[in-house]
Amino acid sequence: MAMHFATVKGRSSFSSLGSLRSMPSDPMKPLRCARPRTRSLLPSRYHSTIAASGVFSGTTPEQFLAKQTQVSFTSEIGTLESMQRLVIAGKKDLLCTEPVLAMLPDDATRDLWKSVVEDMKEGNGGASQTFVVATPWGPRHLSAVVLPSKISRHNCEAAPHALTDLIASAAGSKGAMVVLALQEASHAFASGCAVARAFPVLSMTSQAPPAEEEAAEEAPAEVRVSFVVPSAVSDSAATAVSAAAVARIQCAADGIRLAQRLVDAPPAAMDTNALVQECEGIAAEVGCDLVVMRNAE
Repeated sequence: MAMHFATVKGRSSFSSLGSLRSMPSDPMKPLRCARPRTRSLLPSRYHSTIAASGVFSGTTPEQFLAKQTQVSFTSEIGTLESMQRLVIAGKKDLLCTEPVLAMLPDDATRDLWKSVVEDMKEGNGGASQTFVVATPWGPRHLSAVVLPSKISRHNCEAAPHALTDLIASAAGSKGAMVVLALQEASHAFASGCAVARAFPVLSMTSQAPPAEEEAAEEAPAEVRVSFVVPSAVSDSAATAVSAAAVARIQCAADGIRLAQRLVDAPPAAMDTNALVQECEGIAAEVGCDLVVMRNAE
């Protein structure tokens, strides 16, 4: 703690970071100082829970990871049958092409989709709209995400800057199937990384952690991402993004979400010992040797 040297009427004494109280009449009497005020890193409601979970020993509090979303990339184009929510994102002219319309269950849904997309104004940051449709498998949420058509010359044509926020709001909190309609297959990597950034692992929201019974019953949300390139497909079930490219995107997405967790964690949770534990876990996973140079405690 920083110390301040104070001199008052010929008498000197030390004080901590606080306000000096009145000087004692006896110069030999120790000076009383106000107790320094410290600022907590987390809301007070978390203190007891974090202390019990071992956050200060270098582990991440479990309640902050309870609602983490699993993000997986696949070569198979999803439909409304497999998930409760289908999100289709892309430029406006791509969302009404035949490969995209083939994902919808019937002609009525396709007509509604085309009407919604045509009326949307993407602006500079894109736009999204969600509505409920009746399907043979029950009601489903269908979200249209229109990316901006005008992109800065310094940005990627896939508009990843807008895709992250739009997908985060359209996918909801209970999982979704996300289909990215791309102009070119080369845009898949940038678009996939943008989707990964929309679902951080660590959540520092102020809501109270769920009860143990509720947490055990609630499964982690799942977001499955696939790609379609309308200009490169010959039929409605084809995709121009190879399985090898999808695997590379999955690895990059996992790395992005890992970096998010390390950076977003408070210093009390991600201290130097916790960083060593992270390195040890990665070394064990890839099967390499790790040497830790640690000074005496």
